[in-house]
Amino acid sequence: MMGMDLDSVESFAGQMPMIGAHPDRVIIAKAKEGRGDDLEAELTKMRTALVEDTLVYPMNIAKVQASQVVRHGDYVALLLVGAVDERLDISEEEALAFAKEETQKAVDAFEGCF
Repeated sequence: MMGMDLDSVESFAGQMPMIGAHPDRVIIAKAKEGRGDDLEAELTKMRTALVEDTLVYPMNIAKVQASQVVRHGDYVALLLVGAVDERLDISEEEALAFAKEETQKAVDAFEGCF
């Protein structure tokens, strides 16, 4: 569904909405031995595609821009998650700051596993 090349993947888990306008998704994968760089590049390519496609749903721009690909050894994660900022009168900078704080919660959880 995400167009992920599984050649460098030993195992993975992921979740995303099947319908709706929310871009949220989490993919955590373990690379085959010696393929961590390849897996990180693959997930980064997926993130880049999401960032370039956010104009379809402008309300998701900050959340998608705040997404991160993080790595710990052979484990790599694409993290595009967090609460929705319900404020209507905020600037783009405030929206991005909120989204980054939400994404950081997922980064901290991922890193806390190691």
